[in-house]
Amino acid sequence: MHNRLVFLVLWLLSGCAGVYLPPMANAPALRQAGQATVSASARVFSPQHGTHAAAAVAITDSLRVAASLSGSFAKRRGIYAEGLVGAEPRLNRIVQLGILGGAGYGDVDAKHERCPDEPQVDSFCFSPGNHVDQARATYVRYSLQAYAVVHAPKLVHGGGGVRVSLMDMHLHEIDEVAVQRRALPIALEPFAFARVGAPFFQAEVQLRYTGLMNGPRELGRTVVVADQFAFTVGFRVVLGPGIERRWPRDWRYH
Repeated sequence: MHNRLVFLVLWLLSGCAGVYLPPMANAPALRQAGQATVSASARVFSPQHGTHAAAAVAITDSLRVAASLSGSFAKRRGIYAEGLVGAEPRLNRIVQLGILGGAGYGDVDAKHERCPDEPQVDSFCFSPGNHVDQARATYVRYSLQAYAVVHAPKLVHGGGGVRVSLMDMHLHEIDEVAVQRRALPIALEPFAFARVGAPFFQAEVQLRYTGLMNGPRELGRTVVVADQFAFTVGFRVVLGPGIERRWPRDWRYH
């Protein structure tokens, strides 16, 4: 039973990699004007191993401006950068809501092996004579995300939400003949996260799922958007008014 559970988890977190690089969901969860946060994380147990960096500033008690940068160095090598703006109103001392929308630009190079007798690109075969396809994708991504954060009274807080992403993607395949294609895929991306630590420094884990809602999954022999889970591990630093820069005795957020 234990082995089956491990296999299921690894299967959910693996799979083929699309040229779309899903960025980590940016949920600043800042509490008042003048606060800012910077975070860094890495994707693990994913066909798109890579790194994320994010930052956000509270312009007012509820208005937020944020930015994110994502990179991949495994099956898909590329980079994605975005800017976001939105609001994080507080329902009460514990529960906070958030909505962020924005746009970004991605540029991804892909080189992947394909079995001679298998038309699917990401076949994971390593026999001699594999055909190597090359592709490059550039895309503009528009996203809107809504989430809720629960500020626990002790050292843990977390939350979750959902994000909708629309990509205007241009794919350039290089095989025997160069081919250019365009797609407008839409992805639904629910996510959940947990943070552990003091108000000024926290370790963070995040689990996300990317599912294709509309548009082609593949263009030619290249996967555009892959249905997959992603797990990230990282940390974040929070600075500004109202943030204690020491380890509090009772671990209470305020």
